[in-house]
Amino acid sequence: MELIEKQLKTTAVKAEKQIQITLDEDKNVPDTKIDIEKIILSKGNIKIQESEIMVDRIRVNGELEGEVLYLGTDGNSRCSVMEFAIDFEEYFHIESVVPTDHVSIMPELEDLNIMLINSRKIGIRAVLNFFITVSDGKEMEAIEDVDGDGVQTLHKNLHMTQLVVDKKDIVRLKEETALPANKPNIYEPLWSYLGFQKVESKIYDHKIGIQGELYLFLLYLGEEEHMPLQFIEWEIPIRTELECYECMEGMVGNIGYRITSQNLEVKPDIDGETRILSAEIGLEMDLKVYEEEEVRILEDVYHWKKDLIPHYENVSYQHLVAKNAAKMKMDQRVSLHQVKGRILQILYMDGSCKVDEMEIVDKGVRVEGVLDGVVLYLTSDDHLPINSMPVVIPFSYVIEAKEMKPDDHYRIHAALDQVSAVFIDGDEIEVKAEITFDMIVLSPESADVIVQIEEKELDMEKLQQMPSIVGYIVKPGDTLWTIAKKYYTTMDSIKKLNEEVGEDVKPGMRILIVKEIEESLDL
Repeated sequence: MELIEKQLKTTAVKAEKQIQITLDEDKNVPDTKIDIEKIILSKGNIKIQESEIMVDRIRVNGELEGEVLYLGTDGNSRCSVMEFAIDFEEYFHIESVVPTDHVSIMPELEDLNIMLINSRKIGIRAVLNFFITVSDGKEMEAIEDVDGDGVQTLHKNLHMTQLVVDKKDIVRLKEETALPANKPNIYEPLWSYLGFQKVESKIYDHKIGIQGELYLFLLYLGEEEHMPLQFIEWEIPIRTELECYECMEGMVGNIGYRITSQNLEVKPDIDGETRILSAEIGLEMDLKVYEEEEVRILEDVYHWKKDLIPHYENVSYQHLVAKNAAKMKMDQRVSLHQVKGRILQILYMDGSCKVDEMEIVDKGVRVEGVLDGVVLYLTSDDHLPINSMPVVIPFSYVIEAKEMKPDDHYRIHAALDQVSAVFIDGDEIEVKAEITFDMIVLSPESADVIVQIEEKELDMEKLQQMPSIVGYIVKPGDTLWTIAKKYYTTMDSIKKLNEEVGEDVKPGMRILIVKEIEESLDL
């Protein structure tokens, strides 16, 4: 008797946790920078430099880096930029985590508040969220089939969705562009923003394709005195590929990303004029790729010449319920209350999508959160030529998943795909945005699989006491398999002797059974 084995790979989520920490630190203005009169705009980014998985806890250290755009006190309404960095090290308690587990940590800057203490010092208050997922994987050998004369086998199919790729990768996008002819040379860059929008991904053989648009905004001082403040923006199409040996076309991806670094460098052109912009953006890709497979394994086995004892082991697995890439469009007017100075022109709008709550509802998942943005604009106030205004717009959206059950596990990557603001009149601006939700829903399942089959000799005395021919009335719960196994015969033999029996039997049926072991015993 030869056992044919099938390797099963399973992944189970052990824990999911959201942990929030607060950073509070004061920073002095560098000696090379002018004094601060008013803070106009700020931005920050979280960098995880190291993580260590221990028993029941995880150590994370990293850095919050950022920039502050401010109006100086030199009497010339001059703007300047100050950079800052705050180091952190935290221990997160997560029960049952062990060093062999796979841990995914996704940080998010929940809030960044910059306060002016005096002209040479600022206070930085930041709230950081860490979304932590702990999972463990198992590999086991299950019996797929048995090859042997007279061995009776019963099989079952498991619809399994196996996680074949679970890792993070860094993508660096770099592009160069030149200023349009109608723009003056760059004297001093003031404020820049780099983003990645309209992102799409696709699984190919041994690689993952990623495409989108690199959005670039630059506010700068021009060389010409009559045009001191200048700005420029571009949308540059980007296509790139990530090597992924395990990937095959047809697999299902759940791929998220976050910007970890952005750098804009001003370079001279061939004439020596500062008109070339070199933009580089770093993306941390959260790659999860799944393979759907219908696995045929052995459910039960017996033989009429030997006593075959199957040994079972329970295996937990998951199968794909839904994969949905949804988009929500927003179009809302925002009042311009408490705006100092008349708005002459909106320069750009930056923002992020912050999810506050997710809940399984009928046929999907409801996501609630806010679009948290800021609008940078030119004003009519000569003393305050540029200013900013915060914009917070709540949203609620249901991502469809018709066959979803309350105990299903789901992952959602939410991203603000594009956002813009248009000045309407003296009282309002119109904000347009598109939020994308990439959701995958997996249903947890478990099954007993045969991992070993023990052979023993039959109890011949017991078998000889059993009648050779039996008239049997089918009871509730009986199957053709269980009856054949109990009376040491085969399902085919029962069907040949009983014309009314098809692929299965029904309670109350009267059937005739002949013990196959008789021929073996006589010999």
